[in-house]
Amino acid sequence: MPWYSETDVIPFPLPQNTSNVSFISFWKSRWVLDNRFESLPEQIDSKLYELQVLHSLRGMPRINPLIGAVLNQSSGIVKGFLSKLPAKRQLLATIKRVSESKLIEWKRCEKWCKQLVQGVAEVHGKGFSVGILGDEIKDGVGIDEHDNVVLYRFRSTFYYGNPRKDSLPPEYRHSASTEGLLPALPQTDIYQLGLLLWRMMGQEYSHPGTDLGEAIGRTMKVNVAAYSDPDELPPTGNHMPRYLRNVISACHNQDPRQRPPAWRLFEMFPSQAEDTLESSGLDRSEDSSTGWFQREPTTIPVDELRQRRNDCDVCHCMTSDHYFHCNICLGGDFDICPGCLSLGKHCMDNKHYLHEFLAKRSAGRYHSSLKPSGQRNIVSL
Repeated sequence: MPWYSETDVIPFPLPQNTSNVSFISFWKSRWVLDNRFESLPEQIDSKLYELQVLHSLRGMPRINPLIGAVLNQSSGIVKGFLSKLPAKRQLLATIKRVSESKLIEWKRCEKWCKQLVQGVAEVHGKGFSVGILGDEIKDGVGIDEHDNVVLYRFRSTFYYGNPRKDSLPPEYRHSASTEGLLPALPQTDIYQLGLLLWRMMGQEYSHPGTDLGEAIGRTMKVNVAAYSDPDELPPTGNHMPRYLRNVISACHNQDPRQRPPAWRLFEMFPSQAEDTLESSGLDRSEDSSTGWFQREPTTIPVDELRQRRNDCDVCHCMTSDHYFHCNICLGGDFDICPGCLSLGKHCMDNKHYLHEFLAKRSAGRYHSSLKPSGQRNIVSL
C-alpha cells in the first residue's frame, strides 16, 4: 500500500462530523476522502475494518479506489488513509438533487441499481459486509465521474434507534432496545439493500428523521399508517419492471435464510441492462438506436457456473457430490469438502453451522465447528 506524509495533505473537517476525524482533504492538486483513526478502541476497529475492505477489494469496478495510508512524518505512526472522492458524492443526494427538477431517466436509475447490487456482491465475495446501506446520512454509496455507482464506506456493525427502525431487519427487532449497534451480516445487508433499491426506484430521498412510512406515503400517495413498519413494500409505479420487483421482494424476505446472496440478485437483472463494467468483457460498441452499451452473451454455460460454486473453499478441490455449505461466509457461497471437514476445518466463523448436502440435495443436517472434545454438534432438521 502506498504511504504519504501527513504534511502532504491539507484537511478540511466535514461540518456535520463533530469528532473531526473525517475530512475532505486537498492532496496533490485534487480533493480526496481523508479518514483518520480515532482514540477509542472500537472507533479504531471501525476504521481499520473500512481500510481492510478497501485494500482487499482494490481494482474492483464498484469499489471506490483506495489511494494510500497517511503517516506522521516524525513518528512514522499511521494516522489514517486516503480514498478517492466520488465526483458526484452520495447516490441518494444525487437522486434528490436531480429529481427536484425532473424524473431521472429510467435507464440511468436501472444502471445504478444493477451496479449497486454488483458492488454488494463484490464485498460479500471477499467475506465482508457493507454494514451501512440502511444509513440515509452516510449510506456509503457514491456516484463517480463516469456516473457509475461506487461503494466507499463500510462497517462491521450498523446503528439503529427509535423511532426510526424501518431499516432494522426483522430478525433483530425482537432483541433491539432503544438504540445501539448490531452485527452487520450479508443477510442484513441484503435486507437493507432492498429498501435502498426501493427508494432509488421511487426516486425518494428521505431527510434525517423521516421514516419509511412517511416516504411511502409521499411516493405512493397512500395511507402512511399502513406502512409504518411494512413487511412488504408496495411497488413504486408502473415503470418498475417485474424483475426488479422480484429483486426487491427477495431482499425483503422476513426469513434471513431465504434472502438470496447478492451474486444471485445480480443474475436476476436482464443481461442487456447497462452496467459499463470495465473488466466484465462487455462489447463497448454503442447501439445506434438506444445510445446504451450492450452486453455480449456469456460464453460460460450456466451448468458450469453452478458446478464451479461447489469447489471447496479450503483446498479448492471439486466437491459437488458431498459438501458442507455456509449461508453467511463469502456472501452465502462458502463450501467445504468432507476431507477438510474431517481435518477440523470450518468456515470463517466458528459460530456458524454448516449445512450438509448430498448430490446437491439437503441432507437435513447442520454441523457446528469442532468442540474441545474433538467432536461436532450435529443438528438434524
